[in-house]
Amino acid sequence: SYLSGPLSLDQIKRLAAQQDQSKPTEEMGQSEGKPSTPHEDTLSNTRPILPSQIEERFLPQRIVTEPNEKIAYRPALLGVGTLHYANSRAGVDEWRKVPLLAPLSGDIPTNPWTESVPFPGDTDNLFSEPDDGIGFGELPAEAQNSKAHDKWKKMLSTHLYKECPLVLWKSKQPSLVSQPKETEEEFQGRLRQALREERDLAMEKLRDQYATKSSRIEDRIQSAQARVAKEESQYQNQRLQTAISFGSTLMGALFGRKLTSRTNIGKAATAIRGIGRTADQRGDIERAEEKVETLQADLRELEQQLQTELLEIRREFEESELEYESQEIRTKKTDLTIDRYCLVWAPWAGSAGGADRPVY
Repeated sequence: SYLSGPLSLDQIKRLAAQQDQSKPTEEMGQSEGKPSTPHEDTLSNTRPILPSQIEERFLPQRIVTEPNEKIAYRPALLGVGTLHYANSRAGVDEWRKVPLLAPLSGDIPTNPWTESVPFPGDTDNLFSEPDDGIGFGELPAEAQNSKAHDKWKKMLSTHLYKECPLVLWKSKQPSLVSQPKETEEEFQGRLRQALREERDLAMEKLRDQYATKSSRIEDRIQSAQARVAKEESQYQNQRLQTAISFGSTLMGALFGRKLTSRTNIGKAATAIRGIGRTADQRGDIERAEEKVETLQADLRELEQQLQTELLEIRREFEESELEYESQEIRTKKTDLTIDRYCLVWAPWAGSAGGADRPVY
C-alpha cells in the first residue's frame, strides 16, 4: 500500500499464500455447480434498517423446499382491507376481507398495487424476526422512505375500491344469478344442471303432447279392430246362413215333387242373394282391416316424429354454449377500511437452472 510504503518480502509471501488458499475453495464451488438463490448477485446477509414508521414483518415458510434449493427473502407490500358489497336488486349484502401482496423488486411502478396478487396466507400470523441463514434481496431505496409508504397506503384504498369488485354471473335463459361466494366454475355447473332440467321438462312436455295424439289414434285402432271382429262375425253368420239356404234348396230340388215349384225357385233365389251378401261382408272385412293398418301406420309415424323431435332437443342442448355475463358490484366507499399495511419479506426458493418459486 502506498500509505504504508513498499511491501516487504514477508508481506508479499503472506499475500501469495492467502491467494493460494482461496483458489481451491472457489474452484471447488464452481466445479460442484453451486446452487443459486433468487437474485443471488444482490443478496445480503444484513437485514436492511428501516425507519420506525414502517412496519416490517416476515412471512413464514409454509412449503417444503428441495435439497438443491436455497431460500432468500424478497421485499413486498402486504395490504389487507375490509370491503362491504351491497346490492338489493342482486340480493347481495356481503362483507369481505381482501389481502393483497405487491412485489417490491426492480423499478417500482407509480402504483405498486397494480402488480399485486391475492395473498393466500394468514395475515395475522406474521413473524417480527427473520429465520436464520436466509439472505435478503435488494430493497429499492424508495421502499425505505416512510413518505412513500404513506402514499402507497392511500393508493391501496383506491385500488381496493376500483379493482376489487364483487363479481357475480347471471344468465337470462334460464334466469340464474350466482351466489356471492360461488366460483365461476360452480355457477357453470349449476347453470348446466338448470339447462338439463329445462331440457328434461321440454322433453316431458313434448311426450305429453304426443301421448294425447297417440291415445286418440289408439282409440281409433281399437274401434277399427272391433269393426273387423264384427264384420268377421257377420261374415261367418252370413256364410253359414247361405250354406244352409243353399243346402235346403238343393235338397228340395232333389227330393221334392216338382223341381220348378214356386217354393224351390224362391229358395234358390234366396240362396243366390245370400252368396252376394257373403261377398259383400268379405269386402267389409277387408276395408276394416285396411283401416286398422292405416291407423297403425299413422301411430308408427307419430312415434317416429316424437323420437326425431326428442333427438333435436338433445342435440340443441349438447351443442349450445353456456351463455352468461358478469356483473360487478363495487364496495361502498364509506364501508371500506384498511386493516393492515406493512412491508413484508417473502421467502422464495431457487436452484441452479430452475425457476424461482414462492414458499410462503
